[in-house]
Amino acid sequence: QLDGNRIDPVCFGAKADFNGTNQATAFDDAPAIQKTVKYLSSIGGGRVIFGSGKYWLNSYQTEAGSDGWNIINLRSEVSFEWKNGSQVWVGNYFHDKGFHVFSGIIANNPRLKNVHFIRPYITSLLEENYMETIITRRVAIEVWHHENCTIFDGIITNMDLSNCIGVGVTFVNNPSKFSLIKRMKFINVVYPTTKSINNDHTSIYLNSQNSSVDDCDFVNEGDKGWMIACPVELHESNTVFSNSRVSGYTRGGWFVGDKAGETSNQRITSITATVTNKGFNITCSPNGTLKRCIADNNVYYLKHPTNVRNDLYYGGQALFHVDYYDNAPANAISGFTIKDNTVTYLKSTMLFFRHMFELTHNVKYFTVDNNTFNGITGGLKVGDKVTNLDGWSITRNKFNADLGENTQEVFLDFSTTDKLTNFVFEDNTFSFFYLTPNYLVKVNAPNGMEKVRLGKIHGVEAIHPKIADYSFSNNF
Repeated sequence: QLDGNRIDPVCFGAKADFNGTNQATAFDDAPAIQKTVKYLSSIGGGRVIFGSGKYWLNSYQTEAGSDGWNIINLRSEVSFEWKNGSQVWVGNYFHDKGFHVFSGIIANNPRLKNVHFIRPYITSLLEENYMETIITRRVAIEVWHHENCTIFDGIITNMDLSNCIGVGVTFVNNPSKFSLIKRMKFINVVYPTTKSINNDHTSIYLNSQNSSVDDCDFVNEGDKGWMIACPVELHESNTVFSNSRVSGYTRGGWFVGDKAGETSNQRITSITATVTNKGFNITCSPNGTLKRCIADNNVYYLKHPTNVRNDLYYGGQALFHVDYYDNAPANAISGFTIKDNTVTYLKSTMLFFRHMFELTHNVKYFTVDNNTFNGITGGLKVGDKVTNLDGWSITRNKFNADLGENTQEVFLDFSTTDKLTNFVFEDNTFSFFYLTPNYLVKVNAPNGMEKVRLGKIHGVEAIHPKIADYSFSNNF
């Protein structure tokens, strides 16, 4: 059990004697695990080995510089490996409390280096450990500021969390970097009903440059996940979310630029997701820009949960939604390529718009190419703060409405937009569309239009001849 720099916490007094029902008498293994971490750190690093059994963590391990919520405080060069089906259980002491099970949050934000989690298994007695009266941070693995972290081949399950994994923190001149999260399973990571007041969950908060989340499974089986959950948020440059499966979440991912200066080169690719209302969101915070990002080869099924009535999460659906703070720079979001995606809007018992995408602010240089929209009822939903669409290209897409269902009065409605420049809508195909009145595009651009091309619309003539002619209000 004591083997150089590979040590089981039982060497420092852990018992791993939790049996699933003895929560009142199980030994608290948290102090012994922390002693193991400190010892390995003192000899230059090593690996904590959870050899077998269920390790019960039932107290905070407060150290100098920790934020008071850490259960196990991380150290550089000290990693963790689960063997022989071993598990870490978060004890019932933490019911209705905030915590970071494994945490690198330390005063002055020293950068952790070379911390790895191999086959992690982290869980709790969910019925006895959730957010009952307070909304707070509850995180399974919070690496925080770091360089070189891997988390792979494990599971986080049956917990009521704000985040499963947080990697990185934004420092403009000293970014976190090099994270790999691969082949992880996140199963029932929010309490399934409104018995918990948890109101916001992101399974992976990726705030680390040159980092990726790949080949993971995200599943929430209760109604709550459909209302409050996102699988992955990309917050830094050169980050990728790929090759993963999602079910029971609100949206399928999030592009975020939330630091001063430029964030760029994020990608969401090859995701299959059944979610409530958006394939993905795009957001930029004040004083920042988000540029040159890609969403491609994703398959989204948008499905309203049958037992939830919530205006925020039960409203209209779209492949993507763009939003940012009012005091962000003009055209803070630009240069997105959205291609080769398929989105299917599954009917619900209530009528809501099912759009191609939604915009609340000006965005620039978007390419929307070769996507398929099944069950769509409308094209573009534009908010009243959108004054100029510049450099948009919407080409080779397939828009398939439900046969016999009324669709939106205007497919591309720019009637509240002041100016339209460098805009292309061409070579798109429509099936089973019934527009009343006969507007495919409606424009009211008092400040004019420049370099606008509309043409080669396929499929509409046989269904409704007049939509092929385009109708415009006012200036063109």
